[in-house]
Amino acid sequence: NSFFLNGTTAGSGTGFGGSWVLAGAITNATNAGPIVITSNNHGLVTGQVVTITGVLGNPTANGTFRITRIDDNRFALNTGVGTGAYTGGGT
Repeated sequence: NSFFLNGTTAGSGTGFGGSWVLAGAITNATNAGPIVITSNNHGLVTGQVVTITGVLGNPTANGTFRITRIDDNRFALNTGVGTGAYTGGGT
């Protein structure tokens, strides 16, 4: 299980852009509204957009979401509502 932080940055005065992806392991996705993702030392901040893939048991945790940082290890998927118990797995 992983999450990806998608974004684009522009070079300082160069006219060149870039893209970056940050990935992290997911160890839980709550069956609640909003879904809370556990990913140790995720490094995310409130307002960032993540794409999550490979979550099993709670399929609505997969997708692209704006997040709210809860603490160093957890963040909420602002529009995600759980539909089952997290069972792990995925790629």
